Amino acid sequence: MILLSDASCRSRSRGAAVVMAMLLAALAATIAATLLWQQQRWIGEHQHRRDQVQAQALAMAGVQWTRQIVFDNAPAGSIVHLGQPWALRLPAMPIENGSIGGYIVDAQSRLNINNLSTTSTAATSTRAALQRLFAALALPPNLVNTVTDWVDADDKTSDPGGAEDAWYLAQPIATLAANAPVLRVGELLLVRDFGPALAPMNAFLTITGVETLHVRMERHVENAIAVASYLASHALASNVTHPGLPASRYHALVDRYLPRGAGAVFSFDCHGGRAGGQDFI
Repeated sequence: MILLSDASCRSRSRGAAVVMAMLLAALAATIAATLLWQQQRWIGEHQHRRDQVQAQALAMAGVQWTRQIVFDNAPAGSIVHLGQPWALRLPAMPIENGSIGGYIVDAQSRLNINNLSTTSTAATSTRAALQRLFAALALPPNLVNTVTDWVDADDKTSDPGGAEDAWYLAQPIATLAANAPVLRVGELLLVRDFGPALAPMNAFLTITGVETLHVRMERHVENAIAVASYLASHALASNVTHPGLPASRYHALVDRYLPRGAGAVFSFDCHGGRAGGQDFI
């Protein structure tokens, strides 16, 4: 028989009490953390719900504003055009946590090419509208059949100009016709004879530059031959190379094939070699 002293029993009792106190503290901390997390989640859900209600209210207000604008400025039976007040954009107005703005878009002026896959009157009107659009842009009218084959559900090729799986599989990067409605404008890049297209801003800048390209190129050529002729007779320059100069071995070819000038690029050596070039720069 083993007899334990009173001191040993009291020590074990104190140890058990400490462990129990730690367990109770951990349990209390866990409960507090859970309650705090649930409270924060409830607050977040309440804020999201509030934002949702606010967004719905703003959306309904926008719909009512649109109806009123259209009713007042584009009455039935009159000609609707972009010069009317309904086409003006609503300036952004500050609201809580952001701003709100809006504008009305004439969706009826757009072409839904997915109508080509139907047999309704919408398909006929859409096809006629696309034909007029392609004609105005000087594009092949057969593109209408190409787009039709892309969006329709069958595998029959529309002649002329149509394309189904057989044509797409024969390309260097083989693919298949979608035979489904177009969901993104970018899908048209895969359609036969459509190909990639410039972004609107890039196309605008390109057209703007092309309009004056012929004038600028004439000035480039005139300035280049004038500078090259000046350097050819300058004491501090040598080996002036420009095919438009009389001393160039290509001068006869330039007169024969390039009567409007030989471009604006030329080269020359500075007097003094590398050091002279560095001094010139």
